Amino acid sequence: MIWQTSVGKKLLMALTGILMLLFLVGHTLGNLSFYWGADALNAYAEHLRALGPLLWIERLIMAGVLVLHVALGITLFWENSQAKPVRYAKSRYQEAGPASRTMFYTGLVILAFVVYHLLHFTVRVTNPAIYEAASGEGHFGVYRMAEMSFQSPWISLIYLAAMAAVLIHLSHGVGSFFQSVGWNTDWTKAWVNTGSYVLAGILFATLVSIPAAFCLFGM
Repeated sequence: MIWQTSVGKKLLMALTGILMLLFLVGHTLGNLSFYWGADALNAYAEHLRALGPLLWIERLIMAGVLVLHVALGITLFWENSQAKPVRYAKSRYQEAGPASRTMFYTGLVILAFVVYHLLHFTVRVTNPAIYEAASGEGHFGVYRMAEMSFQSPWISLIYLAAMAAVLIHLSHGVGSFFQSVGWNTDWTKAWVNTGSYVLAGILFATLVSIPAAFCLFGM
């Protein structure tokens, strides 16, 4: 079975990782409706709700992908920690970059944030006063909720810290995908590494700009 070998686990982890990256890119593009104002964002949110069962199917698929990715990450981290000879620990540590060495930990931060983000925007249980105010006009206003949430420095800092973890994780993760599927060569390695940093930087800047705009300028 593919998941019974280290190579197979890395391949599955790469594939689940790229699926989540594609979802993140789509989510980021949707979030850009923030910049077109309340009507645009609320219309986008209503469009998603109108998908009904399709939206829940997508959520269940992505939840399964996330669980598999996390399980593989924990398994590989454990196997590597058990198999790594002590005499090579220092040299291997020097060869790996900071993003590579912290993949497990940034992954845990991202996992914790995903749970928080769902509780915040989807389940809406973390800030009852905000949700009550956002429903004051007879319907729920996503823009109003975001405005009130991100004007709280603490909530904005949570999102900033999480996006920093995403930046670090992706800057190495995209390159790992190409390596795991065998698409990384001596010729493409530099391009892949540069592309990983650029993509991670663009996503980080875009996602951080939204809470920062609300927190600093009130949009």
